[in-house]
Amino acid sequence: MNKYIRLVKNISTFAIGTFASKLLVFLLTPFYTSMLSPDQFSDVNLIVDTANLLIPVITVCITDAVIRFGLDREVNRGQVFTNGLLVILCGFGVMVILMPALLQIDIIAQFPVLIYLFVLCSALNSLCLQFVRARGFVKLFAYSGIQNTAIMVLVNILLLGVFHMGVYGYVLSIIVADLISALFLFWIARLKQYIHLTRINKNLLRAMVLFSLPLIPTTLFWWVNTLSDKYVITYMLENGKYVNGLYSAAHKLPTFITMIAGVVMQAWNISAVTEDNARDKKRFYKNVFGSFSSLIFMGASFIILLTKIITKILVAESYYDSWQFVPILMLATIFTCFSSFLASIYMVAKKNKVSMLTVFAGAVVNVILNLTMVPLYGGIGAATATFISCLLVFVLRAITTKQFIRFNMQIPKITLNTVILLFQTVIMILEVRFWIYLEIVFFALIVIINAGTLLNGLKGFLSMRRNGRT
Repeated sequence: MNKYIRLVKNISTFAIGTFASKLLVFLLTPFYTSMLSPDQFSDVNLIVDTANLLIPVITVCITDAVIRFGLDREVNRGQVFTNGLLVILCGFGVMVILMPALLQIDIIAQFPVLIYLFVLCSALNSLCLQFVRARGFVKLFAYSGIQNTAIMVLVNILLLGVFHMGVYGYVLSIIVADLISALFLFWIARLKQYIHLTRINKNLLRAMVLFSLPLIPTTLFWWVNTLSDKYVITYMLENGKYVNGLYSAAHKLPTFITMIAGVVMQAWNISAVTEDNARDKKRFYKNVFGSFSSLIFMGASFIILLTKIITKILVAESYYDSWQFVPILMLATIFTCFSSFLASIYMVAKKNKVSMLTVFAGAVVNVILNLTMVPLYGGIGAATATFISCLLVFVLRAITTKQFIRFNMQIPKITLNTVILLFQTVIMILEVRFWIYLEIVFFALIVIINAGTLLNGLKGFLSMRRNGRT
């Protein structure tokens, strides 16, 4: 099958699962913001963010190795799954042993059981999901995403709407959904047959761990880049919890772009590995990244244009002021998506150390800017710090990935798009006179610049189908 057609088919399948599940969560945002105060919403986000921070450390990011090594045809997949499960269980055992030390962290001390269960269930679900994806069960992977979200939503409505359990109800719904999803995948994909605890391949285990280890600091640095601002806001501002609640709500809109990018990246990571030996690899990367970046820019510009309207519809009235953070966070999200695309190059080349260094540089800049700008500009300062650090990571990756593969990223076009979006952002935040008309003009410019690339990609795909190039 032609690599472009395979990529598009995988994207389509992942899109069905992702959009269906995310749409459910999105539609319930008014429900969440009505059931949880900004302070409670802040606690929820801190719990989830803290748990997500612990997961890569406890699991040694082994699920990333599961997808990478699971796609290698010459590797025994049963040994890959067994190694992944063994590392996760050992890591959770270490977490239990370290409980006294972890309880010194304020947010963990308040919700220890929730965070421990969150880490375990999320890690097991991620292991099953990544292995199923590596096995090529793309439809099952997509279905599992829908199922997981549907269960979470139903339990959320029950625990928040009926029993009024607040923070505990919200987080418990995620835990229950992850646990059921992991058990479902384990049963339906017959993963039991891949567990061989008596035949551990130590060399493969060592290779997987060495691949994963650099991803721990990489993930932690990304956490600093994208989430540490919430902690700085909470603890450095007098009304920190309230502002953080608004700031967390503002992240809901950039999630649209993250969702689109996530769909593409799930399919692209498979293609990047399986098509690594293709003769026209440079053109393949150029064409895919060109269409990907155009889609992201157009989507981001459209959301910035409608920020106030969507915010008014999406959240409760007490959260409406969160709109002011959205345009800058959208800019940060764009370059996070681009950096994720370039991360696939490090993954294929198994050069995760270089990836780690780029994110480390961004994290350092992010911390310095957050500590400097949050006391002066509040949430706007935090969002700006995040944007600058994400932009820096992309620039560093655009430079360093050239040693592994050189393809035309059309930097002048990216620069022009970014400048236009910056104008959109400033005009929106300052609410200059006739801002809505200016926003429409800038969105039209973004469409004019990028629509051609998307249309050419679509025409190319349709031409392949008509000519039977499969």
